[in-house]
Amino acid sequence: PMQSRCVAHDTGRTAELPARKPKKATPEKSTVMLLVMHDGEILLEQRPPSGIWGGLQSLPELERLGGDASADDLHAEVRAVLADLGEIAHIEALPGFMHAFTHYRLIVTPLKVNLSALHTGAAQRDYRWLGEDQLVKAALPAPVRKLLYGM
Repeated sequence: PMQSRCVAHDTGRTAELPARKPKKATPEKSTVMLLVMHDGEILLEQRPPSGIWGGLQSLPELERLGGDASADDLHAEVRAVLADLGEIAHIEALPGFMHAFTHYRLIVTPLKVNLSALHTGAAQRDYRWLGEDQLVKAALPAPVRKLLYGM
């Protein structure tokens, strides 16, 4: 009944009209996850009860220094953050990956950090050292589990 007033019908464009609205671009956030290892154990940090991965154990993270941060800048930041924890023997960049959430994508840059020695009496915040057998039972976010078991 509306055909006489239909612009799509009059112009032969019924297959393409109405057009779908373009999808909004999915925002991206970046983080650097630190896979800190010492004597076969991995350092995990207890997440706050609310927010992303609330209450789970996760790898320590650095706020990304910006998309153009050099490896030297990242390594300097890692050294500053872990200075109270122990002596850094080696820092290695691991392959990055993306984890999709409902409302954004998280771009993860993982860095493997081997400590040669721990500082005794250093403030441990909410850190725990777990061995491989304990990691299997730990409450870990999906991207952390992916990183740990993809190694």
